[in-house]
Amino acid sequence: LCQRPAPELTELRGEHTGYDAVRLGPVDTEALPVESRSFELRATVRLEDAEAVELSVLESPDSEERTPIRYTYESEIAVDRSASSTDPQATGDTQSMRVQPYDAPLSLRVFVDGSVVEVFANERHCLTSRVYPTRDDATGISLSADGGRATIASLDVWDLDSVW
Repeated sequence: LCQRPAPELTELRGEHTGYDAVRLGPVDTEALPVESRSFELRATVRLEDAEAVELSVLESPDSEERTPIRYTYESEIAVDRSASSTDPQATGDTQSMRVQPYDAPLSLRVFVDGSVVEVFANERHCLTSRVYPTRDDATGISLSADGGRATIASLDVWDLDSVW
C-alpha cells in the first residue's frame, strides 16, 4: 500500500528554491533562506553516522516557536509539537511513525499549510499533525544533524499558492 500526496498539489507550486546537496556536521544548523507558512519541501536524506537529522519548520528567529521533524537511525520519523506554539493550551506531544531501515536514503515530502504539517516518507508512510503557531514570524526552515554527519542529497522548497 502506498501513500502519496495528490498529484494535483504540484499545480499549487509557486516560487522555488533548490539545493544540490547539503552536508551537515554534528554541530551544524543550516537555516534556509525561505520564509513561509505554506510550502512543499522535497528532500532525499542520508544518515551517515548521525543519530538523527532534524528539519525544523514554522520556526521563529529565536527558535521559541518551531516544529522539528526528526528522522532517526532507529528508523523513526517524529513530529515534535512541544515548541510549536507559545499558547499554553496548544497540544505539545510528539507523534511518530516507523519507516524503512536507516541505511537507505529516505525520500521525504513535507507539506506545511498554516497549522497542518504533513510528512510523506518513501511513498509508503504518512504522518499528519496539527500545530498552532502563534507568532507571525514563525516562518523559518532549518536543518541540523545530531551526533554525527548527514547529507541532504537534494532539497527543493516551493511556496504553495492558495487553492482558492
